[in-house]
Amino acid sequence: PEELPPVEEPPEELPPVEEPPEELPPVEELPPEELPPEELPPEELPPEELPPEELPPEEPPVAEPAPGETAPSEGSPPTEEAPASEETGPGEIEVAEGGELVRVRSLYPAEEREWGPIDPEYRGPVELSLTLGWQRFFGEFDLQEGGAFSESLRLSLNLLDNALSVDLTLDHSSQRYRIEDDPALGVANYVVRGNVDVFQFMVGVTYRMTFLGFDYATPYVRLAGGVNRFEEHHSENIQAVSATLDNDLDSETGFGGAVALGIDYKMARNWTLRTELAGYYVQNDWHPDEDADMAASFQFGVVWHFE
Repeated sequence: PEELPPVEEPPEELPPVEEPPEELPPVEELPPEELPPEELPPEELPPEELPPEELPPEEPPVAEPAPGETAPSEGSPPTEEAPASEETGPGEIEVAEGGELVRVRSLYPAEEREWGPIDPEYRGPVELSLTLGWQRFFGEFDLQEGGAFSESLRLSLNLLDNALSVDLTLDHSSQRYRIEDDPALGVANYVVRGNVDVFQFMVGVTYRMTFLGFDYATPYVRLAGGVNRFEEHHSENIQAVSATLDNDLDSETGFGGAVALGIDYKMARNWTLRTELAGYYVQNDWHPDEDADMAASFQFGVVWHFE
């Protein structure tokens, strides 16, 4: 038989030889202190090298509560502390005035801290006073000797740090009169009696003597001038030879002046007690025989200070 040539078998494929990876030279690691600042993480930067916007805000130390005081709860708004000031001396307290602490002379500091300061030096720019008292004329107008009840209303405007004030005052009293005429023979020709209302409207200036003030009291002196009105209320003709006497007692308007001394005593910041003694010069033709008289009054009342 014919011999066939041998079949050439493909060479066996050998697996690829694994070559070892190339060895790179080791990288020298720098110590942390030699690394540039930008390569350090933010938490490793020293505090002074952090940018200002990244610095955490400093928290103020929490003050421990004094004995007997409770600590504020979390979430409650912080209380504003009053600015530090010098310690008040005896008879003085500090009160808020226009956002600032001012020192006020006080006779009763404990009571005024609880109920509010009296502040003797304070007076509102405008004052209104109402006083009641007694007014007496001294004989020339034949008014009753004992005097009569009187009332007064006054509106004042304070000036020059309250040392001076300008005021408008209305006084009123209802006086009893008895008028006689004695001729040379000693026999009365007429006797007439009745009531007359006396009104006095005056403009005055008051000077407060603060340099003489003591405790809560401030003395003052007042000068005033203006007009008066004698308003005939009614008359009773007891014995009259002269039939024209009643006509002579018609209502009349005159003028006059006054000088007064008084004391204001502060009871509260906006309230003051007032007492006043005044003397008057009165010119009026109401009386058939006399045209001038003198009078005096004593008044007591209250003053309200407007804020």
